[in-house]
Amino acid sequence: MNEQERNSVIENISKGGCLCTVQTLAADKDLPEILLKNTLVLRCRFPGIRRELQVTGEIKNARQTPGEVTIGLEFKYTDDANEFQAAINEFIQVMEFSGQDV
Repeated sequence: MNEQERNSVIENISKGGCLCTVQTLAADKDLPEILLKNTLVLRCRFPGIRRELQVTGEIKNARQTPGEVTIGLEFKYTDDANEFQAAINEFIQVMEFSGQDV
């Protein structure tokens, strides 16, 4: 965000996208308007996979509260994102099998 890498927490994930919360800085003003329709690269680790995977996503919605912004992201799968897509599919299957909310 704003040309800087940020840590975030994925609140909800599906095969098509995710909702994540990102900590903001004092300089981050009017982020929802700036972020909408932009793309970003999401890098994350999934259980059982040692290396970090990444995917590009389009920001579909954003809501800012003091100290954080919540972003709705639609994944834009490309040929090089096959491993990310497979990891999400496996993760969701494991969560569905365990009976946990996905």
